[in-house]
Amino acid sequence: MTALWVSCDKKETIVAEFGPHTITLSEFRLAYLQLLKQPDVFDSPSLREHYLDELIDRRLTAAWSDVHEPVDEKVLLRINAYHDKCLRDAHYKSVIAPQVTVDSQLVKKVYAFTTQRRKLKHLFAENNEQAERLYQRLQNGEDWDKLAEEVYTDDIMKNNSGELGWVHWDQLEFDMAMAAFTQPHKTFTKPVKSSYGWHILYIDNYEINPLLSEDDFNLHQNDIRLLVTQRLGDRIASDYINKMMTGIDIKVRPDIMKKVGQHLEQTLTRKPNVFDKMENFQLTEQEQRKIEGDLWQYRNEAIVIIGDNEMTVSWLMGSLAYIPYEALYKSFKTTLDFAIRDFVITKEARQMQLDGKFSEVNERTGIFAEYSKQIMVRRKLVKNTRLSDDEIYNYYEANRDELFKSVSFEETKEQIKQILLAKKQRENVSKFIQNLRQQNPIKKNIQSIHDYYN
Repeated sequence: MTALWVSCDKKETIVAEFGPHTITLSEFRLAYLQLLKQPDVFDSPSLREHYLDELIDRRLTAAWSDVHEPVDEKVLLRINAYHDKCLRDAHYKSVIAPQVTVDSQLVKKVYAFTTQRRKLKHLFAENNEQAERLYQRLQNGEDWDKLAEEVYTDDIMKNNSGELGWVHWDQLEFDMAMAAFTQPHKTFTKPVKSSYGWHILYIDNYEINPLLSEDDFNLHQNDIRLLVTQRLGDRIASDYINKMMTGIDIKVRPDIMKKVGQHLEQTLTRKPNVFDKMENFQLTEQEQRKIEGDLWQYRNEAIVIIGDNEMTVSWLMGSLAYIPYEALYKSFKTTLDFAIRDFVITKEARQMQLDGKFSEVNERTGIFAEYSKQIMVRRKLVKNTRLSDDEIYNYYEANRDELFKSVSFEETKEQIKQILLAKKQRENVSKFIQNLRQQNPIKKNIQSIHDYYN
């Protein structure tokens, strides 16, 4: 797949025109929404104006790249993976979202739960049969701590009786959250299913907020309704994919799995945190680049055969950025389970031709492609920046009396080089962008953006 460009409907509001290019309000909204999803970003007039300039620079750079700089294969891999992610989002909107219904009483109940927290332990089982056996043994009076020692191989979980610590409602999947927050103190739940397996939860302690008012609820009910809708949607999606997977023949290639799994375990050592789910991408740039470097030689190898289709290492590499980091960190088996699920959903979304039915798929992919091409071009500009010995020495001489009175040139040469190189790299990128802007005079309609958001 190559970068996707979407022609503008003449009725669309244009927020920027430059040379042969335009940016529509719809495109700005799609891109800006991804920015606002970041936990430390908040809408403001100045942010909108700055971000419009950023989108203009991206489009100009991407257009230059299309003519002068072929897209790197690794960049194309990321663009393809993002397109597949957009397809899966469209699949959710088309297939899952219409099945989600949220009742007002449930919203009110969950609002109360979101002001509380529970201290939990859990016993984990890979399937319902194992979980039911554990539950029956608990019912018969067997000791929780001894069962935890039996269930877990991890020393920490074994020694702390499967403790999860203090958790909030929105940190758990829907069924686990409802079970944990409706179960009485110092008792355990029936087996509860999650996307990882089955759990029995023990309510070790709890904290509640008894001072809730109707005004508090009215203020937050829309946010809570959205949260409940998302969690119910996740549950329906999980059931849907489980039915899809029934009867599908899955064959793995142990030799490739072992190589890939070892590399991922060496790279994904960052511990999960509560903010991971709020991020658009689950891997850091450093993690993604290391994975691409380590696994590139295997990219065309099939790691799993699903029915008549091969899931290659290349496809897996691209999909990792959209698998919950908690799953990536947990184990390679869990990672592969998520990847196979996403592969099957993507295939069905293609068969449903959802990129033709949902224009947002191609619009979002186009925006991401521009961002990726801009990063590629900037990196090459930075990499190709050179610094002469004369420039370093002239800087030393010009600043000797003020900065380098008691330091020789040889002692400080490397430090000066790093300072000047970073400065020159920034200047080269800035000059490149300014040159593109001068070749394409820009007209902006920023007021239409402010009108929309205000």
